[in-house]
Amino acid sequence: MASQLSVQEVETFRTLQRSRVKWLSSREVHALTPNTADRTVRAVLTKLTQRGVLDYVEVYPGRRYRLAESAEHDHADYFALIAQAAAALSTD
Repeated sequence: MASQLSVQEVETFRTLQRSRVKWLSSREVHALTPNTADRTVRAVLTKLTQRGVLDYVEVYPGRRYRLAESAEHDHADYFALIAQAAAALSTD
């Protein structure tokens, strides 16, 4: 796993973390992270889905995302990296 994170990835992840149980579309995530471009949000969502950090469901007209139930346990290193980056970027 790459050890470099962008501020946009941190903000997108933190948005999903705050909305832990709610399924969100990429547009809803973007609305909650206004400093991040829509296409960047979609790219981060794809990246996190591929890593297994997010669950997604296909519903018309698109996908909905949320943190995977086992994400914090299975990807503890990523959660620690996000926490470190958030502290360094003062996004908390």
